Amino acid sequence: MQKQYHIAVIGGGASGLLAAIAAKIEGGADCSVVILERNDRIGRKILSTGNGRCNLGNTVIQKENYSGSLLEKAFAIFQQAPKTEDYFRQMGLICREEEHRLYPHCNHASAVLDSLRLQVELYGIAVQCDCQIQNLIPKKHGFLLQSDTESYFAEQVIFACGGYAAPALGTDGSAYAMLKDLKIAIRPCTPALCFLKTKTELVRALKGIRLLAKVSLYENGVLKRQERGEVQFTEQALSGICIFNLSAYCDKLSHATYTVALDLLPDWDLEQVYAFLWELYALRGTLPIEEFFIGIFQRRVGLQILKQYGILQKEPRLIASCTPKEIKQLASFLKAWKFPVIGKGDWKNAQISCGGIISEEVSADLESIRYPGLYFSGEALDLQGDCGGYNLNWAWASGWWTGTHAAKEWKQKHD
Repeated sequence: MQKQYHIAVIGGGASGLLAAIAAKIEGGADCSVVILERNDRIGRKILSTGNGRCNLGNTVIQKENYSGSLLEKAFAIFQQAPKTEDYFRQMGLICREEEHRLYPHCNHASAVLDSLRLQVELYGIAVQCDCQIQNLIPKKHGFLLQSDTESYFAEQVIFACGGYAAPALGTDGSAYAMLKDLKIAIRPCTPALCFLKTKTELVRALKGIRLLAKVSLYENGVLKRQERGEVQFTEQALSGICIFNLSAYCDKLSHATYTVALDLLPDWDLEQVYAFLWELYALRGTLPIEEFFIGIFQRRVGLQILKQYGILQKEPRLIASCTPKEIKQLASFLKAWKFPVIGKGDWKNAQISCGGIISEEVSADLESIRYPGLYFSGEALDLQGDCGGYNLNWAWASGWWTGTHAAKEWKQKHD
C-alpha cells in the first residue's frame, strides 16, 4: 500500500534532519513530513565528525573557505539563514567556540544527534529507516518514491542523500542514479578532505613527522591554492588539515599535473633564508654536512632535504665544502620543497565529496529547474568547504533553506 506525505526528505543525515525539522516548523501541524533513511538509524555520519566531538560549524564563513559551482547561491543563503549556534540553542543544545570552530558544550557528537532526534520526535516527524529509495518518479501532483519493499507519494521532495564519502556510513553515491534518469547534471565527484599521495621514496623516511609550513598547490604549474598549517607525513602521502583543504582542488588528476610545494620558513623571504644559510655555513663549516639543519628542523627532515636536493652524498663532506651556487639553490629548496601528487585518498577515508549537482540545475531556493517541488540540500550539491565545520555549516543552512521553502510552497498550494 502506498504511503502518502506532504513532504518527504530522502536522507536522514545532518542536512536531511534539519530540512525535515524546518519543513515541519514552517508547514505546521497539518503538514506531514517523513524522513526516508537507508541506514538502520538516522544521523550515523554526525557521530563520526570532529573525531567524535562534532565540529558542527564555524563562526567565520567566508567565500575563500568554499569552492564549487554553487558558491554564489550558497552565500546568498548563508546571509539569510540563522547562525549554526542559533539552530541548536533553539533545540536546547549549547555550543562552545574554539578558534571559531563550534562544538557541543559537552564535547560529544552524540549530543548533537540526540538534540536533532528529540526535535524530530517532538514535532511528530515520521522516520522510516532501512529504506533505500531507488526510484524518484515525477507525477502530476508530486513524486512517487520507490524502495524495494515500499512506495511513497509526496507533494514535495527534498533530496539530501549526501555524496560518496564514508560509504561505510551509508553515503556511497548510489542515490545519484535516481537523478541520472531525470537528466539532472552532476559534476563528477572525487574524494575531498583527504590525504594526497606522492612518491613513496620522497616521504617514507619522514613517516610520523609533523611540521609547520605554508603549502601551495600547483595545477600544471599554475598556483591553485595556498594554505598554512601542520603537514603530516605518512609512508606514501602528505596529510594534515592544510593538505586536506588542498585535496578538493585536485579534481582533474586524470588529465592535469599537480604539485604540492612546502615553504618551510614562511615568515622569511628568499633573501633572508639565503642569508641565514650563510650564517649556518659560518657557524658550522667544520661539521659534516648532515649537521647543517640541526636545531632548525627535525633531524630526519634535514637529512631528507639534503638527500632530495642531491647535496648528501655517499662520500663524507663538510658544510664548508658547499659552493655559493649550492647555498643559493638550497635556500630556494627550503622555500619550495616540491612533491608531485600522484593520487588521493579513496572514498572510505575522504570526509566529503568534491562535485555534485551543478548550480545550473537549481533555483536560488535550491529547487530543481526541471522538476518544481524537488529540492536539493547538503553534500549532494556542488559545494565543498574546508575543514573546520564549514561543510556542516552548509548542511544546516541548506537543510533549513530547502525545508522552509518546500513547506512554504506546500502551504501556497493549499491556501
